[in-house]
Amino acid sequence: MNRTIKEAIVKRPHYDSHIQLRPHLSVFMAAYNFARRLKILDGLAPYEYTCKIWTSEAGSIHPEPAPPDAGTEHIRRQVAPRPA
Repeated sequence: MNRTIKEAIVKRPHYDSHIQLRPHLSVFMAAYNFARRLKILDGLAPYEYTCKIWTSEAGSIHPEPAPPDAGTEHIRRQVAPRPA
């Protein structure tokens, strides 16, 4: 996919800065994820494959993401509080 992005976005038009590149890149990525059919996904677009997996394994996929500090309780316990 990196090669595809480089050929379609980076090498063709010229951008003076990353700020100019970002909007074009986001449009390209949206089109790629919603339209491009991939052999590795049995001819489905990445978005279609995600929807298929989401509906077939609905119980194993959590719609709520983990909190940003999930799994760090043991680190907080090891750090001694600073004296006041």
